[in-house]
Amino acid sequence: MALLLKRQKNTLKNKLTEYIRIISWIALLVLISFSLLHISSIMQYQKNTNQILTLNNFFDELDTNYQLLKNYVGLVEKSTLAELEISNIRLEKRMHEMKGLQINARFLRDMQDFSAIFSHYEEQNDLICETIEEGLKGVFTAQIAAQVVKQHDQAQMLYRIMTEQYKDLTMTLTNEAADVQERLNKQTAWYYIILLAVFLGVLYMSARYASRLTEQIAAPIQKLEKAAKQVHSGRIENYEDVVWEEPDYDEAVSLTEAFNTMVHHLKDYILLMEENARTTEALHQQKMENLRMDSLLKASELKALQMQMNPHFLFNTLNMISVTADLGDTDKTVLLLQKTAQLLRYSLDYSGKTVTLAKEIEMLGNYVFLQEQRFGSRIFFDFDLDERFHQIQVPCFILQPLIENAVVHGLGGSSGKGSIIIRTKYLESRQEGWISIADDGVGMTGEELAQVLSILDSDREQREKIGLANINMRLKLLLEDRYRLEIVSSPGKGTEIRIRILFLQAEDL
Repeated sequence: MALLLKRQKNTLKNKLTEYIRIISWIALLVLISFSLLHISSIMQYQKNTNQILTLNNFFDELDTNYQLLKNYVGLVEKSTLAELEISNIRLEKRMHEMKGLQINARFLRDMQDFSAIFSHYEEQNDLICETIEEGLKGVFTAQIAAQVVKQHDQAQMLYRIMTEQYKDLTMTLTNEAADVQERLNKQTAWYYIILLAVFLGVLYMSARYASRLTEQIAAPIQKLEKAAKQVHSGRIENYEDVVWEEPDYDEAVSLTEAFNTMVHHLKDYILLMEENARTTEALHQQKMENLRMDSLLKASELKALQMQMNPHFLFNTLNMISVTADLGDTDKTVLLLQKTAQLLRYSLDYSGKTVTLAKEIEMLGNYVFLQEQRFGSRIFFDFDLDERFHQIQVPCFILQPLIENAVVHGLGGSSGKGSIIIRTKYLESRQEGWISIADDGVGMTGEELAQVLSILDSDREQREKIGLANINMRLKLLLEDRYRLEIVSSPGKGTEIRIRILFLQAEDL
């Protein structure tokens, strides 16, 4: 279990997940930083706005208060006095808000002077109201009127002084707000510079990491491709195992082990074929022994031919995967590697054995997927399956060569697009199952079809061919007279190869 967990940490999927996680965290940090900077700017702007609004509110209320005082002195109405008293309360509250502004040292000094003048203004305001009230209680003499006028003049002078200081306070507040905003702008500029540097650094590191990851994916594929070319060229006797001292990811190890095992099996079967050939020469002297050894020879030849299907297909597939890796499409490369590894494992595990038709069709799906990636929209594959008899045992790898024949011989000579349909059908009334591979390619003439049918049972062709003759021989060894291989073809209309299997009883399903 510990070994399994260890191996899981070094997969392509985990490497890509780690890369995406790092990029996501960096993007999140950048987003948070931008948000905090934006919020800070909004809060500073709101603070400056509130300070100016507080100053304006005070002086608006001061203007209102002075006008009420002036009206009261001129009209001496109780309603005006009531409004003046309410205004005095509001003005005191506004002054308290003004004192709460913490701008700078100069503003505090100005506010201290302003506060002293405001206190004198409040005193004159109260004196005016008291003097008028005393006059209203007794006789409003000329002396009292003169005293009220004098007090009002004093209040008016204080009002004008405060009005003049309003400009200075506003200028101080505006300059301080401008200074704070300038500092904030400078900090923002530096922040953007730092953020840009971080972004460029992350972009550079991401590009390097992505390039390195692509190289890690491509290197094993290219090395296996070189080994496959050596096998394809026939120099299998000099083949040396592909070895990774420190593999970059686990999929490379699995694919390499499967490839090395396949080549060793192929070498063993080639040696076995050579040995059987020498044995066949010696066994001509004894008829009965010759028949027995001939049977063994056919069986060994069958296994060797079966193994020869893999290197050619693998060579083309590795070429395709190498191109995909060079293009940097890591997701597609990983998927192609997985499909290829499954086919290789299937070949190694079931070589020379029988499998269910369902298993054979499942593995055929992997092969069809790889062919679809290779040919794109040029060839359309379709499955029409009746699964009622898919549990029957059939020889391993009997469908893949038929698809390959349809691609190479059926559609290979056509310049346009083509389609291949894989169909299974169970006829319950006849207790018979059909496996059909049909293409709409160039087809065959009557003479070509007759020639193909004539070689199906030829021993010589079974040793030298890998297609229909090989499949026909393996079906005959397994099913004897319970099968029939049929070919229907006509020029320009395509070819259909049909395998008919007879079920003797329901248990055969």
